[in-house]
Amino acid sequence: MADHAILIGIRDYPTLLGDEETSVLQGPVNDVEAVKAWLLDCRGGGFADDSTIHVIISDEAAPADGARPTDVELEEVLLHLALLAQKSNARGTGLRVGERLYLFMAGHGFSPERTDACLYTANARPGFNAHIHATGWLNWLQESAFFEEFVLWMDCCMDRMATGPVRDPLLNPPDGGVPPRASFVAFAAQRPLKAVENPIPADDNKVHGVFTWALLQGLRGAAADQNGRVTGRSLADWVRNAQAALMTDAQRENSNVALDPEIIQEDPGLIFVRGIEQLRYRVTLYFPPEANGRAAFLWSGVPPAARPFTVDGTDHLLAPGLYLVQVPDIGLSQGFEVLADMRVVVRDSGPQVDATAAGKIFTLNVDPGEPGTEIFVIDQRLSLVDRDAGRLSTSLPFGLFKVKTRIGRGLSQRIILLDSQSGAIDPTDVTRLPSSVVPLPGTSSSLAAHTLARAQELNASSRQAADGDDASLMLMVRAWSAPNSSLAHTELWKDVAIVDASGAMVFDGTCDTRLHRGDADPYAVGSRKLAPGNYFLRQKLSDGSLLEQSLLVCKGWRLEVYLLRRGVPGKDSLSARPRVSLMMHRMDQGAPQDETEDRMAESLRLALADERRILNADLEQMLAQENLANPIFGLTGAHLLLLERERDRYRDVSKLDAIVRNLQQPLGATHPDWVALALQCSKVIVPRDVVLDGPPMFARSWPLLVRAAHEGRIEIPAAMWSRMQAPASLPPFMAWSIDEGVKRAAWETLRQALQEPPSPVMAMPMNMAPASAVARHSRARLARARKWQLPPSALDLLPAAPP
Repeated sequence: MADHAILIGIRDYPTLLGDEETSVLQGPVNDVEAVKAWLLDCRGGGFADDSTIHVIISDEAAPADGARPTDVELEEVLLHLALLAQKSNARGTGLRVGERLYLFMAGHGFSPERTDACLYTANARPGFNAHIHATGWLNWLQESAFFEEFVLWMDCCMDRMATGPVRDPLLNPPDGGVPPRASFVAFAAQRPLKAVENPIPADDNKVHGVFTWALLQGLRGAAADQNGRVTGRSLADWVRNAQAALMTDAQRENSNVALDPEIIQEDPGLIFVRGIEQLRYRVTLYFPPEANGRAAFLWSGVPPAARPFTVDGTDHLLAPGLYLVQVPDIGLSQGFEVLADMRVVVRDSGPQVDATAAGKIFTLNVDPGEPGTEIFVIDQRLSLVDRDAGRLSTSLPFGLFKVKTRIGRGLSQRIILLDSQSGAIDPTDVTRLPSSVVPLPGTSSSLAAHTLARAQELNASSRQAADGDDASLMLMVRAWSAPNSSLAHTELWKDVAIVDASGAMVFDGTCDTRLHRGDADPYAVGSRKLAPGNYFLRQKLSDGSLLEQSLLVCKGWRLEVYLLRRGVPGKDSLSARPRVSLMMHRMDQGAPQDETEDRMAESLRLALADERRILNADLEQMLAQENLANPIFGLTGAHLLLLERERDRYRDVSKLDAIVRNLQQPLGATHPDWVALALQCSKVIVPRDVVLDGPPMFARSWPLLVRAAHEGRIEIPAAMWSRMQAPASLPPFMAWSIDEGVKRAAWETLRQALQEPPSPVMAMPMNMAPASAVARHSRARLARARKWQLPPSALDLLPAAPP
């Protein structure tokens, strides 16, 4: 049976973003053509002809009100496969359509969950998020068993969009009854980061998605293993390392860009190509003048061996991998990796390699000095050999290794040849200053003036008269200009306010703050006493949309709200979306003398937003200590523990109970984020009649509360859901739109979705406790509501017209 492929490239989005720079993409159609060419190559995918390759690209000539392809049109390809399966079944050969199915999709995308990916269709527009659920397609096809092997490549951004229900295939899958033999699933970006495209010199400067081009280079031999095969595992290892090498320096420095892909599945038994030679790249080594004519050595291979050469400016053709070049006479020693045609400026010094170390085992120690640092060790074949968080000590043989660290979204790496002299890595070689929304000393996006202004306001706030029933709130809004830009005239505080539950303003970003406009990075900061309770931060974005999020101000404590607006490189304008962080300190505490918890809270906040695993024993011990100076640190760490349990059901989360118990006193037993976490503990009791203070501050608290409401353990008032019915993306915090048009669109989408016939694959837990709101609705309707994170009380409102 022949392989099949579905290749989708959407270049034009006439009404999705309203931005000329992003509404038309240059790469998707080129990417489809390049993938198709590889499929038809006898040394590549090996398709005999294009009769089983279904190509769907956007129609450049389509008017805005008829942009194509639409979501409905794209789903017709699934119907085509189902019809082929029926014909096969009628012939008595079962439902099998082919051996392997390739799904390739390029365009604008989003991710409803970490392992899920959706592609916007050309007719998408604000308030009408037309899309196809790519991973839903994959699940449908795998359940139908039309193929034995499945490949899904998604070259699009993985924005963390809250669009309401995703569009699963409307066809009920036939019961294939046979699990897939192997699969490869990879996205260009990790949620919530962006993919990028660039001109590719090797393809006459045609624009391609860097993820797609890295894939194709791997398939053409760059990812070939020692047996001349490109497997699911070798391709994944290659793309993880090669993707960033195809980016510009500006793209690599952009914290919104995904340097690494998200590889969901990489079965080593899936073989893409057999009997292929490894690609070689042209590498130019630039030495200082005093090196000319001297003897040099290039170390490579497993185990490493030295190839002598004379420094004379000659280029080298090198296979992908890790290398160390040395010029012993002048003490030059520098590691580098080959992932593309490249130029290497050799200027580092170091000891000569201990050639007698071959065959021996050494200890590698990496301690960057930042507890929230992720550490990876990668070998000569670009495979991960060890990883840890905070610090790493591992035993490895004499060999070439790449030590990579990630703090926040910043990556650093160093290539070493591990021998008797290189067992410890200098922290400065693998450490970058972390970025921070809160202006903290020693972070990359904090001016001294911002840091000082924060400290002064904290000290002033702590001196405000208070009694036992008081609380306070501080707001700081600041700008951070990008290269070649100035934000000196930007009044970023104008559209920021804090309101109470009724919508009455209690804090104005312009009138209640000290404004500083004197340089390229202006700021506003202020604080005031408030009665403890639930308040809401409101801000208008550059596109005019209005966002709201919950702020819980606790008795005796100060909630600090920080907004950072970055500049757009090369322009005197703000980035489209703000960055938000929260801190919480005792009301009478001024500027902290020890910033450790605040720094760690920022590291954990970004890890939670990106859903990364960075916890280690030291961090968990810090989180479980009594009397945390900053309870936000504890809340974020507790959510990270639960996230890690989602990834690994055997993950020890025994510290969760201690963390949550210690948070009860500062937060109170009705704080929605505390309740959400307490419901996950084995020894913390939450009363069934608990009345939540308001919507949670953290996005990951909401599904925990909704699940508990469906199990009858708590009640979520319909009015609470009604306020936040149009969720928006501001990870890791819960945010929603308050634009009436957006709310109406979200309401209508949910109302229509609840009217669809229930999917046969959804089921509710049989031991569900029937709270009153639960008992009023059918199990199928409740199943849909739970899937879309709707509390049972929302179902009482949805049949009606929006308020």
